[in-house]
Amino acid sequence: MSQLSKLKPTFIVKSSCTLLFYRILIWIGFLSFVSNCAIGGIKGDKPLIKIPKDSNMEVLRINLMHGETNNLFGLNLGVSNEVRSDLTGIQIGILNRAMNGTVSIQIGVLNRLDGVGYAIRIGLYNRDGRFSMDPQILPVYLIGGFTIGALNVASDGGTNIGLMNLIAGGFNVGLINLLTHGVTIGLINHGFDKTFSLGIINFCEYGPLPVMILANYCFLRRD
Repeated sequence: MSQLSKLKPTFIVKSSCTLLFYRILIWIGFLSFVSNCAIGGIKGDKPLIKIPKDSNMEVLRINLMHGETNNLFGLNLGVSNEVRSDLTGIQIGILNRAMNGTVSIQIGVLNRLDGVGYAIRIGLYNRDGRFSMDPQILPVYLIGGFTIGALNVASDGGTNIGLMNLIAGGFNVGLINLLTHGVTIGLINHGFDKTFSLGIINFCEYGPLPVMILANYCFLRRD
């Protein structure tokens, strides 16, 4: 009994120290989070509130209307959101745009990504940075991920699901798929570059069989 009574206080002290340690970690994390936030104004990159003032990276950015920031590692909320240098996190708004990043999530009406590695996008209109009709120079902006929308444009890589996929690469599922490459499933498919298509009507831009019903494989390239 005496040994148990000696162990009890020791156990209580250790538990209290562990609990205190975790509380300190939580507070450090919370303070780090709130110490890199900003509230955007009506227009541009000048926020109404920014903590700290000279920080180049933000963890939380809330835009009342349109807001721009250079680097965001966290959450971006607002009507119109733009990250000009590096986005690793989530954008939620009506209009979302990001220039670069490693892992990004965009939820909005219009989502645009330029030079993002892996992304999940959900919106009515999703597009990447630039258009090109030549598969040799299609920009690999979206290396992987999921794009879900009514219209997905110039989304190269990953999975694209929409009513229409235009200039899209990877695994494409839609009612109409135009100028796609990779694997495409839809009612009307137009393959550009190497493409395997399943649908009612399947066109090949370059290939021995320009039109096929049910399935087609475009294995010829423009060059």
